[in-house]
Amino acid sequence: MTDNDLRVLILYTVNAAGRGISPEDVCTIINDHRPGYLNIMDAFEKLRDEDLIIVLEDEGSRYSYLTESGKLVVDELQVTLSITLRKEIARQAVRRMEKLRGELSVTAAYTENKAPAEGYTVTVGLSDRGDNLFTLSMYAPTAIQADMITRNFKNDPSAVYSELISLITANREPTEH
Repeated sequence: MTDNDLRVLILYTVNAAGRGISPEDVCTIINDHRPGYLNIMDAFEKLRDEDLIIVLEDEGSRYSYLTESGKLVVDELQVTLSITLRKEIARQAVRRMEKLRGELSVTAAYTENKAPAEGYTVTVGLSDRGDNLFTLSMYAPTAIQADMITRNFKNDPSAVYSELISLITANREPTEH
């Protein structure tokens, strides 16, 4: 991995967090995939020197944010990272932020549809401090499938959320219907 790749990866990770994230948490997320702590922190400092990232302190904690220039750079250069790596980094950033906040509320339930309709309506949702992040309702033909959907969502809601965000925010060419 080149220094430039690492810098793009750092920018992408801060962006994927969706809010302030400490430099150490950025390092933890990236270190699972790429070079060690010192390389990451060195690249992080270069990004700060170039005013692509700012680090603010609040009550003894440090939080990293992208500057407007940093947002432009990550929008343009994130395509240099593989889609697999981008998805994994986004998923890990969401999970890390959930652990730090610890205030996410997960809902998952299903109800049997009334006659003449058959099957079940499954509704899953995720909220943060009372703010609805998303609610999704879908059809399941059997109670077994409805139960499986709710259990899987409860086991890893951040994976569903990060995949959903990745899918609906991806740069794709429109298809004709």
